[in-house]
Amino acid sequence: MFIKCLKKGENLKKELKKLFAYLLVLAIALTSVFTGQIVTKTTVKAATLENDGTEITAETEASVDITTNAEGQTVYTLKGNVKNGLKITLSEGETVILDEKGYSINGKDQIDEGSESMPALEIAGAGTLILKNANLTGGHGNEKFWHNGQGATAIRVTSPDVSLILQETVNIIGGKAASGNTSGSKAGNGSSGIEFSGAILKVDRGSKITIKGSDGYQGMSGDAYVNGLDGTPGGCALNFNGSSLLVRDDACLTLAGGNGGQGASGSQGVKNSYQIYQKAANGTNGGNGGDALSFEGNVYAISSTAKITYTPGTGGTGGAAGTYKDSDGTTLLDGEVGKQGIDGQNLAYSSGLMSDKTILQSALSDGDEVISVTLHYSDDTQTYYAKKDSTINPAYLSDSEYYRVTKWYTDESLQTPVNMGETLTLTQDTDFYADYIAATFKVSFSTGEDTIPVVDQVVTYPAGVTEPEDPTRRGYTFGGWYKDEACQNAYDFAAPVTGNMTLYAKWTINTYTVSFDSLGGSSIDTKTADYNTTITKPENPTKMEYTFGGWYTDYDCTKAYDFAAPVTGNMTLYAKWTINTYTVSFDSLGGSSIDTKTADYNTTITKPENPTKMEYTFGGWYTDYDCTKAYDFAAPVTGNMTLYAKWTINTYTVSFDSLGGSSIDTKTADYNTVVSQPEKPTKMGYTFGGWFTDKDCTVAYDFNALVTDNITLYAKWNKIPDQQKPNETPADNPSTGQTDTKQPSNGQTNTKQPSTEPTDTNQSSNGTVKTSITLNVSSLPLQKGKSTTAVKATLYDSDSIAKWESSNTKVAKVSRKGKITAKKVGTATITVTTKNGATASVKIHVQKGKVKTKTLSVTNVTAKKLTLKKGKTFTLKMAVTPLTSQDKVKFTSSNKKIITINGKGKIKAIKTGSAKITVKSGAKVMKIKVMVKKK
Repeated sequence: MFIKCLKKGENLKKELKKLFAYLLVLAIALTSVFTGQIVTKTTVKAATLENDGTEITAETEASVDITTNAEGQTVYTLKGNVKNGLKITLSEGETVILDEKGYSINGKDQIDEGSESMPALEIAGAGTLILKNANLTGGHGNEKFWHNGQGATAIRVTSPDVSLILQETVNIIGGKAASGNTSGSKAGNGSSGIEFSGAILKVDRGSKITIKGSDGYQGMSGDAYVNGLDGTPGGCALNFNGSSLLVRDDACLTLAGGNGGQGASGSQGVKNSYQIYQKAANGTNGGNGGDALSFEGNVYAISSTAKITYTPGTGGTGGAAGTYKDSDGTTLLDGEVGKQGIDGQNLAYSSGLMSDKTILQSALSDGDEVISVTLHYSDDTQTYYAKKDSTINPAYLSDSEYYRVTKWYTDESLQTPVNMGETLTLTQDTDFYADYIAATFKVSFSTGEDTIPVVDQVVTYPAGVTEPEDPTRRGYTFGGWYKDEACQNAYDFAAPVTGNMTLYAKWTINTYTVSFDSLGGSSIDTKTADYNTTITKPENPTKMEYTFGGWYTDYDCTKAYDFAAPVTGNMTLYAKWTINTYTVSFDSLGGSSIDTKTADYNTTITKPENPTKMEYTFGGWYTDYDCTKAYDFAAPVTGNMTLYAKWTINTYTVSFDSLGGSSIDTKTADYNTVVSQPEKPTKMGYTFGGWFTDKDCTVAYDFNALVTDNITLYAKWNKIPDQQKPNETPADNPSTGQTDTKQPSNGQTNTKQPSTEPTDTNQSSNGTVKTSITLNVSSLPLQKGKSTTAVKATLYDSDSIAKWESSNTKVAKVSRKGKITAKKVGTATITVTTKNGATASVKIHVQKGKVKTKTLSVTNVTAKKLTLKKGKTFTLKMAVTPLTSQDKVKFTSSNKKIITINGKGKIKAIKTGSAKITVKSGAKVMKIKVMVKKK
C-alpha cells in the first residue's frame, strides 16, 4: 500500500496514517525491503490483507508472506496450515500467485445450527490466480443440528472474469457429508472438489493435479414412525460451468467422483394393534456415485502429451430387506431390498467443445450425433467435437497457446465475421478462422557467477531467439546454451520460442598444471587442478643428509606456497632443503619419562638413565616396538628414531579355596590382566553361590577386575533343604496341604545350578529355596519420553521370569518383556519376579534432560596400547555408563595414512608407524596408542 501511494502521487501523510491504523487493528508485523525493482516483502498474521487492490481473508494463525515479484505479480506464500479457509478478491487484470509450500488449507466446518460449511478457497473479482504446491479440503458437515450435514466444495469460483491456473502438485477434495442430526432425519450429499463458473481453468505444463469429490452419507433405517433414508449421492470431482478447461503438455490430471452412500437395512418389527409399516421394512436405496467431470462450458482442450484419469464414483449398495412379524412370530410382511445406486460417469456433458472425441462419445446417448468444430490459426489448426445441435458462444472460443484471438470469421479470407455476442447452434461440421495477435515471450539468459549479464530478449511467435555473443567467465570455457539448469538439453536457436523461458550457459572449468622442482631431491609427480580449487600436498621428497623444508613459489625459496590457496593458473613449486639434525625419542611404554636427545647426522648419543615402571623390570632399549632388536649406543645416528623400553611384567597367583567342595586348580595372571572364571566346584547337599574374596563370603569377586597381587578366592555354598515326601504337608506350612517342592520320578530334586551368583531372594519365609535372580544394574537414569531394554536379568537354569512391575507407573512403566518407558520426572522401582518367587529390583530415575555418558572404557585393550600387523584389523569393544547414555560413541584416527577406524570401532592397519585413536562419548574422551609393524 505504501508503494502504491508513492506511485500514484497521493498525499503521503494521509496514507501513512491509514497504514498505521491498519497495522494497529490487525497486529501485523510489516517489514518492507525496497530495491531498484520495487520488490516488497510483508509478513502477515491472522488478518484481512490488502495489497495493491487485492484482498485476501485468512482465518488462521499461520503467517503469510506477501511479495511482489519482478514481473509485478503479487505472491502469497503460506508459512503454516490454514484451518478456516481463504477468500481472495482479485483486481481486474491482476495476476496473483498463491504458493502453499505443501501446507494445507481446510474450509470452515459447520459449528452451529445457523452456520454452513465453507470452501477452503473462494476466488472473486476479475483476475488470474496461480495456485501451486497446495492441499485443499472443503469444510465438513456436522451431525449435531437439525439441518443437512452438507460439506462444502474445496474451491469455489463464481465470477465469470476469474481464471485459475493449477501448477506443480495440487490435491483437492470436497468436504465430508454428515447426517443432519443424531436421529438421521437429514443427511448431506457428497461435495464437489471444484465448482468453477469462471473464465479459464488451466492445468499447467508438467503439473500433477488430483481433484476428488467426497463420498455420500450412508442411509438410515426406518421404524414404526419414520421411514428410512436413502444413501446420499457422491460429489462430482469437477463441476465445470466456466468458459475454457485447458490441460497442457505433460500434465497429469486425476478426476475422481465420490462414492454413493450405502443404503440401510429395513427394520425388524412386530405388528401393533393398528397397522403394519411396510415402508419401514424396506431396505433403503444406495446413493448414486459422483461424476468425474460435469461439463457445461465452451471448450475442453487436452494436450496430446497430457494424461487424464477419470474415476467416477461407485453407486452405494442397497440396504437389506426387513421383516415384520405377528406377536406369535408369524411373518406378516417381508420388505424389499433397497436399490443399488447408479455409478457416476467419466463425463456428464451438457454443452461445449471437446478435443477428446472418445470421452465426448462416452457421455452421449445412443443416436446422438457428433459434429466437428475446427479452429484455424496462422500455422496451427485445432479440431474439437460437440454434440450436434448443442450451442456455443464464439466469444469464449479458446485462444491458441501462441495466438490471442481478436475476432473469429467463418471464411479463410477473414471477410465474414462471427457475431461474438451471439450464441450459435452447431448443426454441422464447422470451421472458424482466427484474426489474432501473436504471443510474445520473454527469454532470459542465466550466465552464473562472475560474468557480465546477457540482456533479455522479447520474441514474437513463431520467431526464434537471436543467439547472443558467447559470454566469458574467468577460469571457465563456455560450452553453449541449454534449456535446463543442469545443462543436459542443448537449445536449438532455429526453433520457434513457445513460452517464457530461461537459457542457461554451460561452463567447463579450466584445468591447470602444478609442477614440482625438488632441486636435487627425489622426483615428485606433476599435479593438475581445476580452476579455483586446491591441490593436496604431495609426499615430501628426500635428499641424502638434508631435511625437506616445504614448497616455495620462487627458486630462492623466499615465498612459501599455501596449499589451501586456490589454483588459478599453471605454476612450478620449488623444494627447500636444510641439512639434517635427527631426534632420538625414548618411548618408555608406560614407564617414567625420558627426555628426547638430538644428534647431527652420523654422530652418536649417550645412553640415558634407566626408566622405572611399577610392577615391571627394565630390560634395555630397543629399536622396535616389540623389543626384539636391542639398540647399540655406539652406532651412529642416521635418522630420526624412537627407542622402546623393554619390560618384563610381574606375574601373580590366583588360588581357589572351595571350602570343602571339589578342588579347583590355581591360575596365574600377569599384572593388570584378568583371569577367567574356572568351572564351578561341587559339594554334596549344596549349590554353588560364586567366588568371594573373604572366607565369610561377603564380598563377591569380579572376574573382570584386574589382578595386581596374589589372591585367594573362596567358594560360597547354599545348603539345599531336605526334600518333602510325596503328598506330605511341610512342617513349617501345615495349612497348605501341598508340598512347595515337587519330587521328580527319578528321586532327585528338580534344582539346577544358577548361571550367576544368587542374591538375598534365594530363601523364602517357609524355608524353601527360591531361584536366584540378579540384574545387571541397581539404578538407571532415563530421559522422559524415552524407552530402554538395557536392564537384563540372570536366572537359575530351572527358573523363568513371571512378571515385571513398576512401583509408580505414572513415572515409569514396564512391559511384560522388560521394556521400560519413562513417563514423567521422578523415581520408580522396577521389580522383576520369577515363577519360583525370586525378585530383583532396579531404581529408574526419570529426568527431563538428555542422559549423558559418565564413564567410558575399552574392554579388550590393556594399558590403552595396541600393536597390529600391517593389513590386519581389530575391533574395539567399548563400555559406557550409564547404559542409557544418549551420547554416541565416536572414533577418530590421528593419522589415516597409518590406521583408519570406522564408526563401529573397527581399526585397519594401513602402513607401519604409530598413531592414536581418540574415542569420545559426550564429554568423556580416551585415547589408545596403536603401533603398526610389518607383516
